[in-house]
Order: sequence, then structure tokens, then C-alpha cells
Amino acid sequence: MVPGYLYVNDRFFPVNLPLNRIIELFDEDPLKPLLEIQRFVETIINEKIIEAKFYKSYISRKTNIVIVEYLAKVKSGDVGIKIIYANNPSKALIEYYEAEKKN
Repeated sequence: MVPGYLYVNDRFFPVNLPLNRIIELFDEDPLKPLLEIQRFVETIINEKIIEAKFYKSYISRKTNIVIVEYLAKVKSGDVGIKIIYANNPSKALIEYYEAEKKN
């Protein structure tokens, strides 16, 4: 099973939500995975999310990486939030950014 992480404020935090559940929620509505862990995110950023938008997703079956990215508005400004499923989340982000440059 591929582990899940929340990436916010340049830090990784383990997420106790199976990948199949994230996919299920995403299929219903791309915003639902974030809503599922919203309290956890708000605890980490120490602010309430006022509004959130799905930004982008990345899936690589070859390297077993899934990334779902959101932009959230909070009182102090905007916050980028990523939900990452990968054995090595740091390498997953590098792959994600490299793929983004190609597009």
C-alpha cells in the first residue's frame, strides 16, 4: 500500500486515508478529498479555510504516484495544499514539478 501525505507549508504530514478512498471521493467531486481532511489541514495551518479550489492532479502508474493539489483562501492569504500518495513524497514532488514544466 502506498502511503499518503499532506504537503502544506513546505512540510509533509502523514495522512490516514487510504488511496482508494481518495480516488472514490475525487470521482464524486475533486474537492471532496480536501474536505475529508479539512480539520487536519486547519490544525496544521492554524487557520480556518474560507474557500478552496481544486487546482490540478497528477497520476503516474509507472512510479505509483498520485498528487491532488488545491488552493485555499485563509484569512492571512492563500495556501497551497497537496495530497500525495507515494513511497517517497519528496521525489514525487520533483517528478510532479518536472512533468508540470513539460506541459
